[in-house]
Amino acid sequence: YRSEDGVAWDYRGALYTAPDLRLGMMWECPNFFPLGDKWVLVVSQWLGLGVFALIGRFENERFVPESEQVLDVDAGAFAPLTMRGPDGRTLQWGWMNEQREQLLIDADGWAGAMTVPRQLALDAQGRLELRPVAEIERLRGTPAVLESTGAATGVLHRFSGRHLDIEAQFTLLDHDKDKVGLTLLAAPDGSEVTRVVFWPDARRLSIIRSHSSLEARVRRQDVHAHLELDAGEPLRLRVLLDASVLEVYANDRLCLATRIYPTRAESVLGSVFVEGKSTAVVQAWQMGAMLPAERPPLKLG
Repeated sequence: YRSEDGVAWDYRGALYTAPDLRLGMMWECPNFFPLGDKWVLVVSQWLGLGVFALIGRFENERFVPESEQVLDVDAGAFAPLTMRGPDGRTLQWGWMNEQREQLLIDADGWAGAMTVPRQLALDAQGRLELRPVAEIERLRGTPAVLESTGAATGVLHRFSGRHLDIEAQFTLLDHDKDKVGLTLLAAPDGSEVTRVVFWPDARRLSIIRSHSSLEARVRRQDVHAHLELDAGEPLRLRVLLDASVLEVYANDRLCLATRIYPTRAESVLGSVFVEGKSTAVVQAWQMGAMLPAERPPLKLG
């Protein structure tokens, strides 16, 4: 539709119609916006609850897609909304739904959470980039101690925490065999544990939730996404863990976000692991709240 005054509207036809049902039967919360020299259409898929971005041209009041990619996958963030910040950045927030039964939600008295703000851009290949905004780094507190095990393969480092900001870079030296990743919120006896795993041969990044909680009334299905690295490209993970909220950003072009609900107070252990000849460089910080004095003033209008 087009309007000169916001009251009277003229129908101009469909912006874009999908040629088939491959991306779902219905699209929710469509966002359409310019980014660099392209236009982006972000849609939330139903059924399936994935979030897709189509990148292309806006010509003669029609959108012409040239490429597409997954931004978020099932069981994660949904219905993202995008805005232009006062400094020109394109920012996006997603909604993270609950992964537990209604009785547990009612007992807590609240439901759902928002992702951290994400900044969108286009990379040199024309792919949509998404990364946490730089302001999130203000939440970094005391560095989390990474205890080196001295191992060349297997568990390389150990750490602990329930609120963490982690940057990890894995150099994959044998793409057919190396499996790399992190464990989070693990109990000392292994009864609860969440794992972030990348299989280079399958080009698959996963959050393994099957043992993330001893509570039977929460969802524990694994979350998977396709991630194909460029030739010689390392795996770069930014992991934000805030109690039940887990967001895993991979190489600035994909996010796995989900909820996890460990029950034991001692389920705070984490580690970094590799298989084969891969190597890892990791930094981690305890993540805290932004103090009132650090919050930027609210600007309206």
